[in-house]
Amino acid sequence: MFKYKIKEKNEDINQIVIEKGNITADFTIQDMKNEQMALLKYLKEFRSNKDLKQIIINNVEEHHPFVKDFTEEQLVALGIYITAKNEFKQYKDKIKEFEEQLKSSEEELAHIKKLFDLKENIVLDPEFLKTPKNVKDK
Repeated sequence: MFKYKIKEKNEDINQIVIEKGNITADFTIQDMKNEQMALLKYLKEFRSNKDLKQIIINNVEEHHPFVKDFTEEQLVALGIYITAKNEFKQYKDKIKEFEEQLKSSEEELAHIKKLFDLKENIVLDPEFLKTPKNVKDK
């Protein structure tokens, strides 16, 4: 059990600073209450998400009973595959967006340099942007 002592008194009990023995950790009663409220919020959120996931599992098993025949290894492989496939699409879309933003930024920079007759050369290393040779997009 830790030893506690009041480090800073305050008329507002929520603002009293308390020192926890054996470690240096100053906190107030309000800090503790805030942590408890956050934990209650997380509990509510996680319980709701757990219940939602159970509903989804039940629904999938009811409408696609073959999923119950997969082994745990097959389910893990499918999960990894589906996650990677979804993330691949997200990365591919973001790369296109970044390339468009980079092109626009380069054009704007060129315009500003010309407008103010600036001679600074900023060169991006083209090797930095290359995809490794062993990776093929689909």
